[in-house]
Amino acid sequence: MAKFGNPLILLALLLLAAAFSADAALGGGGQTGIVGGIKEIKNVKENAYVQSLGKFSVEEHNSRSGKQPSVKDGALKFIEVFKAEQQVVAGIKYFLHIRASLPNGDEGTFDAEVVVPPGMKSKQLLSFKRVGGGK
Repeated sequence: MAKFGNPLILLALLLLAAAFSADAALGGGGQTGIVGGIKEIKNVKENAYVQSLGKFSVEEHNSRSGKQPSVKDGALKFIEVFKAEQQVVAGIKYFLHIRASLPNGDEGTFDAEVVVPPGMKSKQLLSFKRVGGGK
């Protein structure tokens, strides 16, 4: 009869393998991290998907605020996501640091949280707030 070593070592190896399998299934390449951990997204300015999430965040904020797409009407205008992190939850939660034009022409910095459920066919803006007083 074959004998396996210490059951705790076997359990630890199985948990480690499961964590790596989940990472690969959720996008792979180590970009998503382990469930629950927050990980910085590299090269966000060149990442079209992250930029689209930033634009969605600004548009959704404008919509919820009753603002029309025109900056003249008090709406924000998306410029860029300059920093982003992600967290694996039931889907992926994105923490976006966004620059947007204010109605007076100044530039503002905003933090947004967006969750994308598994399947990535929908997204939901969880929060959107201005940070700092000026640029």
